[in-house]
Amino acid sequence: MLLASILLAGTLRVPPDSLPPPVRLADLLAAVEAHSPELAAARAEQLAAEARVGPVSRLPDPRLQLGLMNRTLPGLGKRSVLAMDQVQLVQMVPVPGKLGAAAASARARVGVTTAAIEERRLSLRFRAADDFFELDRVDRSLVALQHTSLLLREIEGVVRARYGVGSGRQVDVLRAQVELARLEEEQTTMRAMRAGATARLNALLSFPAGQPFPAVSSPCLPESVPSPATLLDAALRGNPALAAGRARLAAAQADRRVASLERWPDLELGVAYGQQPMLAGPGTERMLSLMVGTTLPIWAGSRQGSLRREAAAMAQASEAELRTAEVELHGKLGELTAMFERAVRQRRLYSGTILPQARAAATAALAAYRTGSVSLDAVLEGHLTISRYELQLITLEAEQARAAAGIEALTGLDLMNPNRAGAP
Repeated sequence: MLLASILLAGTLRVPPDSLPPPVRLADLLAAVEAHSPELAAARAEQLAAEARVGPVSRLPDPRLQLGLMNRTLPGLGKRSVLAMDQVQLVQMVPVPGKLGAAAASARARVGVTTAAIEERRLSLRFRAADDFFELDRVDRSLVALQHTSLLLREIEGVVRARYGVGSGRQVDVLRAQVELARLEEEQTTMRAMRAGATARLNALLSFPAGQPFPAVSSPCLPESVPSPATLLDAALRGNPALAAGRARLAAAQADRRVASLERWPDLELGVAYGQQPMLAGPGTERMLSLMVGTTLPIWAGSRQGSLRREAAAMAQASEAELRTAEVELHGKLGELTAMFERAVRQRRLYSGTILPQARAAATAALAAYRTGSVSLDAVLEGHLTISRYELQLITLEAEQARAAAGIEALTGLDLMNPNRAGAP
């Protein structure tokens, strides 16, 4: 991953006078994961959650007290027979089960942060892939528009030639020029869209906003996806958002067990060692004291009861959020699958039927125009129709790729090979 990110970073910083190689999706995804501050923050949150497990599973710190008792004033002398020096050690012992439930809650929150790392990673990969395919769509659309512009310039040359020999009309020359200007305006819009996609990719890579981004090499796209039942089963097992929801529910249930144990008083054990002057004669009398205490939950109704109600409500909320996430996941999978299948069917229709027929019709119209059989409007409409169909085909391929990337992010399945370039 580090090597791929270094290679990609070098690719994106080549001198402007040289042509960099196209960026592969695999290199981009590796670089995004390596440079993302979001992933770094998620990993730091995981370390913090892991560090909380140990403290909550340990007993509270014991309390040590030193006392000088019944000393005379001034001077704190020991002339009184009641004078005593004492060392006291007290340990609070929570009710059995409370520490285990608190540790279970902390471990469940570690699971939340672990799932959050994978969720952010897949989300970053999807955002990077989405901008990657947008960049690919814009670049290919620009090539198609430039090709159409060249064809219209050739047609404009034919129109000028006909107008020069008196067999054409000036309005036809102006019409061709208007269509050329419209195509130039559309290319300007595409360049602005490319700048936006470049800025988003640079943000994901932690590069400067104005950093130029080279062309991309689109990967092989799948022509089909697994059945809806297979996709849903993979998502329910591997979706990190659902894993995080289950971990939050486990943590809320553990918090509920902790709150239910708060109504029972904690135990306090103590031992004290004291020294006192002998009542008769010199010397020191040594004494040992043992103590047992307990907390008094006198505010159980307003304190422990409120904690139990809060924990129960949080557990119910976590369970409802998990069910909501499952329903939304089912809906998103259905939407992306429908989007993918529609894009595949329409791509086949455009590439296999519509575009070949449109090209044949445009070629015939241009040949007929040279002989004066049809008007210029028919020629322009034929070539502009081809341009619209080509742009639509490119858009459909981008939608197919986005749908596949979205399904990957939701299910964790590998539907595309990011290391392998697709057909140009």
